[in-house]
Amino acid sequence: MVDMLTCAVCGEQNPERARFCLNCGASLASEQRRGARKVVTVQIAGKLGPNRFAALCSQFLGQVERLAGDPAAAARWLRWGAGILERMGERGLRSELTANLARALADAGHDDEALEEAGRSGELAVRDDLYAQVERRGPLAAVLARRGRLEAAERVAGEAVELGAGSDMLGMQAGALLDLAGVLRLAGRSGEAAPLARQALALAERKGHLVAAARARELLATAQPGGTAAP
Repeated sequence: MVDMLTCAVCGEQNPERARFCLNCGASLASEQRRGARKVVTVQIAGKLGPNRFAALCSQFLGQVERLAGDPAAAARWLRWGAGILERMGERGLRSELTANLARALADAGHDDEALEEAGRSGELAVRDDLYAQVERRGPLAAVLARRGRLEAAERVAGEAVELGAGSDMLGMQAGALLDLAGVLRLAGRSGEAAPLARQALALAERKGHLVAAARARELLATAQPGGTAAP
């Protein structure tokens, strides 16, 4: 049986090796990459079994899916890993996975679940677990901002920036800066968001974090010196 690729634009079935849809001409590269990720991740999960190393791998797999633009797939992997850790009674790594899960859920628009997981991460994380403390605040700030609680969102996002400042985790720092910039943009303060986006872009480029760099450029493209969003 020949494997087929479904075009995300028109729904046409195409041969597995096709680069463009035979019906509408849309690129099939994203479907090919998604299929390849699915094969690899299923193989990994089957070989590892439910243990701490498998949970750690699920964190990386979830991050790959989220950065590839599939937060639903990311959430599935992160839930799986967090479930393993919960059954083991482990708290440290689980605090990080639930923070990542909160972000994936926020990206997917599941705001109530994102708030729940962000809160759970805060309950699990110790005070000096820098990654969990910073990461869980990003989705929390995003949801608060979307619900019009802009002052609280700015405070939470600002806390993440302060906590991450000076660490050697450049990608985490860039993400925190972008979270705060996103809140400020929603508040109509794009002029204040732009310097944060520039800082994030510099950090992302040093790290080689292409997704964060692209997000920073997008934020910069919407900002004007007068503090209003570009049309």
